[in-house]
Amino acid sequence: MKHNCLLSLFKNFIREENLFNSDNRILLAISGGIDSAVLLQLFLQIPSEIAIAHCNFKLRADESDADEAFISELAQKFKVPFFSVSFDTKKIAKERKISIQMAARDMRYQWLEDIRKAKGFDFVATAHHMDDSIETLLLNLTNGCGIRGLHGIVAKNEETKIIRPLIFATKQEIVEYAQKNNISFREDSSNKSVKYSRNLIRQRIVPILKSINPSLEQSFAQNFKHFRETETLFNYAVEKLSNEILEKVNDDELLKIDLTKWQNIPAKETVLFEMIYPYGFNNSQVTEILKQADSTESAVYESSTHVLFRNYKKLILKEKALDQLEEILLLKEAVEGQISVNIGSVALLKFEFQNSEGLDIKKIADTAAYFDAEELQYPLSLRYYRSGDYFEPYGMSGQRKKLSSFFKDEKIPQNNRFKMPLLLSNDKIIWVIGHRTSETFKVKPDTKNIVKISFMSSLNHE
Repeated sequence: MKHNCLLSLFKNFIREENLFNSDNRILLAISGGIDSAVLLQLFLQIPSEIAIAHCNFKLRADESDADEAFISELAQKFKVPFFSVSFDTKKIAKERKISIQMAARDMRYQWLEDIRKAKGFDFVATAHHMDDSIETLLLNLTNGCGIRGLHGIVAKNEETKIIRPLIFATKQEIVEYAQKNNISFREDSSNKSVKYSRNLIRQRIVPILKSINPSLEQSFAQNFKHFRETETLFNYAVEKLSNEILEKVNDDELLKIDLTKWQNIPAKETVLFEMIYPYGFNNSQVTEILKQADSTESAVYESSTHVLFRNYKKLILKEKALDQLEEILLLKEAVEGQISVNIGSVALLKFEFQNSEGLDIKKIADTAAYFDAEELQYPLSLRYYRSGDYFEPYGMSGQRKKLSSFFKDEKIPQNNRFKMPLLLSNDKIIWVIGHRTSETFKVKPDTKNIVKISFMSSLNHE
């Protein structure tokens, strides 16, 4: 590749894919590796307002801190705004019972989105390239996927505001550009380990495929184009068939499927899966519904956030009420910075650990609460009102009060009380969310560090 060839291709790709314009502000996700180092250098050569964002996952001891220091120096050198955050990734992965890779990915994208919104950026740019897209496809095929798992990594996601301006480039092209332009970067030692599935595919599987087809990247670029067009046709057909079997819904219903009409459409298992998959249902549940489709008995199928009822030849989808959800562990111990926890699709809790200097507790919204971070006890959990609950309302000097009495005083209707979310600290109620905090762990004049907890719900509690 010639000296400036990648830069020209980069500019052309941004224009052809309409990734962004010169007025947009772009937040660059920079890890310090060769891919993101090249991404930064390319952005520095086009008219754009940028900033650097870096996540330190604390997974490689001193190496992780050295990566952060390296990127901070780059930001200073090029006079680019710099944002960073640290996560105790192993602990958080253990608490959430997910893999370290999944925990890191979730926290990274959530934090990037938080920064993007807070600082007014239009898009987040990552350094994914063609080789990443190929590895993703092979990983999806290996683990099992539908047609949506074949299209590779997309260049732009309007919903998440993620752009990938290097997705057209191969790893080799990026390496050559870095070498010819003397671009400094950091090597991630974990990339050499084959204990991770993606690394195994990268180091063992892809070289074998390239021995069969030396032009593997070019072939897959064409494959991705065909797969995306096929997916467009697939989605069109699914929507058309779905409309044939859907009925008008009542206020509390999301979908109502006529099973008598459903029996007559082609690929009915696939169509049903595509209709209910976005609500957390899986293949095995679809198979079970198929087996029982002719039954005259009622049945209930549940995902973590939704309920699907079958009766009288109808499938009716509803969202679970908050009081139907089980108690949820939020944080096992304190963390640094901020972290968001999704409660399925129905709510989000955000924890922000910060200094109390300048805090005006009189301006706290009903959906946010502050506590003394050094006094707060763990674990923190979320559940919903149960008969016999009591707490120590703020302003009552530690006196206990039954929640039933509190609800009566607050004029909260009986039918709404069991839908009331409660925040617990070590099994003790410290916040009736949307109403009042407890006297326990309140912010005092000598409090130095606080935790701000915000609750955002997508449900209607009326």
